[in-house]
Amino acid sequence: MAPEKDFICVTTDTVPGRNIRQVLGLVWSSDSDISDAYAQLESDAKAYGANAVVGTRINSVAVGDNYWSTVSRDYTFYGTAVILEE
Repeated sequence: MAPEKDFICVTTDTVPGRNIRQVLGLVWSSDSDISDAYAQLESDAKAYGANAVVGTRINSVAVGDNYWSTVSRDYTFYGTAVILEE
């Protein structure tokens, strides 16, 4: 699932030139595929009625037997779902 072009996701706490009308709360997602994890974050934010996520962060954890033998990675995105003024 590709991200929509009209949805805004930024690492900053604000979006330049846009005011935050309403803060909806924390959204997060976790998946072994980075694209799927991002798509789920966007989907969950939209389910709250958001048109943006601010303060977005990503965490990546290696899952495996030891440091040298990584079986997979788990990606976690989190941020604050908001409604921006038009």
